[in-house]
Amino acid sequence: MRLKDNEKLTSAVFDDSLMCYAHNNKPIGSYECCVKKEEEGALNLITVKASSTTLLGEIHSTSTLKARLLPSLETVSQTKVETTVMSGKVIEKSFSVKLVEDVYDVRVTESVDGEIKSSFKNEIPNSSLSGLITEGADLIFQRILVKSPSSVPLEVIGFDPDYNLATVSYINLGERSIFVGDNELFVKGIQRIVHSKSCLPSSWQNYFMDDGHLILRVQVGSPIIVKANTIPELFKKEEYLPKPIIPQISLNWEDDLELYSRFLDRKASMGVDRVKRK
Repeated sequence: MRLKDNEKLTSAVFDDSLMCYAHNNKPIGSYECCVKKEEEGALNLITVKASSTTLLGEIHSTSTLKARLLPSLETVSQTKVETTVMSGKVIEKSFSVKLVEDVYDVRVTESVDGEIKSSFKNEIPNSSLSGLITEGADLIFQRILVKSPSSVPLEVIGFDPDYNLATVSYINLGERSIFVGDNELFVKGIQRIVHSKSCLPSSWQNYFMDDGHLILRVQVGSPIIVKANTIPELFKKEEYLPKPIIPQISLNWEDDLELYSRFLDRKASMGVDRVKRK
């Protein structure tokens, strides 16, 4: 990865914390996304942890995602668990993808009240997934993409809601203003569309601050809106970059005759000035 790309990646390493609202603007839950740089042996990794919890009517939903990525945003592993509690039943859907010796091991399991109803396993060669952006990688990818609007539109490979491979497209939505509390904020939008072969496309509209902080997420057709209730502090790149080492240069001016002469002349001049002022 080039230095410029490293700087872009570093500028996307921060946390987001938002609220979930119903269409009547009633708060019904929360959403968090934490991104960190970590070392694992000889590997430099980016870890992504995202979670949400909502209570809409009698339906309680939770979602947790954990991903380990290379700096190129190639996925090393990702797990996602979605749980829905409704009508006294607990419905859980889990998805995992892990890179094992150049092959992605993909597993999907659905259960009701702890009883597995269906499971699926697949192995996909990494060589056939050039351009794969998993959901965990996407959370960083859009933070970077919003700073380079000329890169959009574009298409990558991803997974659809049923975790089948699908084409994912990104569209630039331009700028708009959003009120966060009493403050008007100008944000930039990106639309992410997952083109599934087995069902209708899924679409999300995401709006970001200039530094990549997520302010608003709307899934088309969903009754839930994810929105910031406070304006995040702007990302400060200096806090994440190593402090420069400035060498200490010792100057023995008494050994430098020319400098010493200038010092004496300046000292004498200052003494004359003091006498005159008196």
